[in-house]
Amino acid sequence: MLDVNLAEAYSAVVKSDSLKPHSERNLDSLAVFYRSVFQHYNVTKEQFEESLEWYKEHPEELDSVYGQLIPQMSKLEAVYP
Repeated sequence: MLDVNLAEAYSAVVKSDSLKPHSERNLDSLAVFYRSVFQHYNVTKEQFEESLEWYKEHPEELDSVYGQLIPQMSKLEAVYP
């Protein structure tokens, strides 16, 4: 999930434009990032989406996953401000 969240964030940075105050996701780069993440973890898009649907039906479990991600994201933020 950390890599997927980073892909989402980076795709917004790639798309950001100094003339637009709000960034949008660059869907082309996001698709490339997702493929890379899925390949790295040896999962398909369908497997990921199935898992995400399960977590949507079990929000307490999803909260637990994000609870584990927050310290990792904080460490990255400290290294790459």
